[in-house]
Amino acid sequence: MDQKCRNGGRFFLDAAAICLAAAFILATESACSTGDSSDGNGTVSPLTTVPPPERLSGKLLLYLVPSTSGSGGLSRVNADLAAPALVRVPLIFQTPGRAYLDLLKYVWTDTSITFSGTGFSGAWPEDAKSRLVIQLNGPITNANYSSCFAIRINGEDESRACSSGFSSFKFVPGGYTAAIGFSPPVRLETTDKVEISFILGTPFGEGKTPVPNLVYGGDTPVKTSFIEIGGGM
Repeated sequence: MDQKCRNGGRFFLDAAAICLAAAFILATESACSTGDSSDGNGTVSPLTTVPPPERLSGKLLLYLVPSTSGSGGLSRVNADLAAPALVRVPLIFQTPGRAYLDLLKYVWTDTSITFSGTGFSGAWPEDAKSRLVIQLNGPITNANYSSCFAIRINGEDESRACSSGFSSFKFVPGGYTAAIGFSPPVRLETTDKVEISFILGTPFGEGKTPVPNLVYGGDTPVKTSFIEIGGGM
């Protein structure tokens, strides 16, 4: 074989060797990148998988409905009663508006009004807006009320909201609609027991202001009370 052929053969052999070496390096780096990772101190730890973000839920409505138990119930379906349920709202007399936090000691006691239910699920951001909307009837003169509301999940306190009034308030035929805003639960499972409790206070003495009735379970909006989780105010 002449010199030209020998030089050409050497060139192809050298090129093949370079390609094989490069392929080996790439394969080694790929195996390292998909295997264990080092923390920089020579300790090798398994790679962790970042879970996907939890899908947030939309608005959840829980209606206050009559119940055969001592307290009322919470349901995703309203009772739609032609004659709605009425219950006298517990009212603590001689509670100045600025002393509304004093009402906390009555929450979850027999003095307050409570509702509970299960079978609800969802997830919401911490800054989601939620509210209790209640229909109150009776005389509306001297309707000066402070309020205190609490929600708990499986017996553990989740949120409380007490103020010298209501988050919103408007007159409707036969009474008024009042709303109390609160921080929602971040997550609910269908097996969770949801409970709410609320009470009103007034700076007046007994007999000086009307004690309203809570209206719920009816077949029209002004006869329906509910909790809205993850909605707007």
